[in-house]
Amino acid sequence: MRTKKRLWLTGGILFFVILSNFFLPVRWIVAFILPQKQQESISGIWLYTTEHGEFQRGQEGLIVFSSSYERVTTGFDEYVKCHPTTPDKVLYRTFKLEPWQFWNWINYFIDPRWTYPYKDPGVIKAKLLTPPPSICPNYRSGPISY
Repeated sequence: MRTKKRLWLTGGILFFVILSNFFLPVRWIVAFILPQKQQESISGIWLYTTEHGEFQRGQEGLIVFSSSYERVTTGFDEYVKCHPTTPDKVLYRTFKLEPWQFWNWINYFIDPRWTYPYKDPGVIKAKLLTPPPSICPNYRSGPISY
């Protein structure tokens, strides 16, 4: 009898974990239950930067509906194309992968944002004294944009 209860409890927890990864309303319930700091893992702003911070962009929105990832990647591709002499040719994510956040497990495997290397925002090097010259006449660089 006791093992039957454990099986039901384990099965229920496993079912909830699976639902929280695949079923949007359950993700919202998880977000409602979580403390404010952890809610950012479901809906928040994810920042990307280069080593010297010459290129910085943010991605916002709910993970499931977010479409600004393409804007970040195309912006970085444009930055590298317009600044061929820049030493900043690697894009980093400034948000950590937290394995205990079971509601994000599916995203860790299928979402391309997790393929970028992690860089702690506190160790980003100082901006270059002379920014790399741009070969694009209308290229605008600026602060973090969302």
